[in-house]
Amino acid sequence: MKKRAKIIIIALVAATLIVLLFPVKIRHKEDGGTVEYKAIVYTVTKLHAPTGPNEYIGGTVIELFGREIYRSEEKFYEDRGDTVAGSDPADTGSNVDPAATQPGTPRDSGTSLRFWILDKFGDSDSEGMQRTSMMGGREYVEDKYPVVTDEGGYNPRAPEVYVSYVVTPWPDYADGENGFFVTRINIADPEVGVFGVTMNSTQEEFILQMEKNGLTVVTAYEDDPGWSPENPRFALVAFSPNGEYEIRLSRSADGNVIFYIDAPVSNRDNIVF
Repeated sequence: MKKRAKIIIIALVAATLIVLLFPVKIRHKEDGGTVEYKAIVYTVTKLHAPTGPNEYIGGTVIELFGREIYRSEEKFYEDRGDTVAGSDPADTGSNVDPAATQPGTPRDSGTSLRFWILDKFGDSDSEGMQRTSMMGGREYVEDKYPVVTDEGGYNPRAPEVYVSYVVTPWPDYADGENGFFVTRINIADPEVGVFGVTMNSTQEEFILQMEKNGLTVVTAYEDDPGWSPENPRFALVAFSPNGEYEIRLSRSADGNVIFYIDAPVSNRDNIVF
């Protein structure tokens, strides 16, 4: 009987310790990816709090019984080459000269696009935007392009003329703790240009302007086995120097034009949408 009571006491003590010491993992996506390991007795917080477009505070905070006993913080810069060399990394204003940007990811500061590819996208950035019913990501269309819906307001989708921004984790779909980024920009408005190119530009204009801004242009004729003069698919592809994004322009025989900027996102966990 004593032995049984002893076992019960040990089990109760173990269960109590588990409740007191075993942490629950909490991700704070609204805080840029900060992760909190919270138990009744203690809390360990791994900081990842954005303080600017390309910077964040990282570090560790430890609390014991609700009282902070340790804090280590450091500012980090997520430089993707979209700021002027030697300037404040938080300055991503439209006064940035593309010719003066650091090598790697050219940024068109003269475009009328609201966001640039791989811009970090927070909840407040969706203001003035309409969300479509896209699967596998979040697509936002600017308000000046009213979305099209089915009867009853269902299945919102982009109209014929529009600009939309697809927002996903990056560089992998499983990296949501790092925040969300603009990983694709669809441009179906002939008034909107990128590096001086619009959806109505000729092949010669596309090649000239992209190469002028440091991108490498290839044709998809030889790379795409499905290409034919009647169905050219992606006719031209311009790659950024570090391969983080590409700009594609195609025009099929029936006059259909596809123009977009895309930052590839991997899918290591084979997530099915």
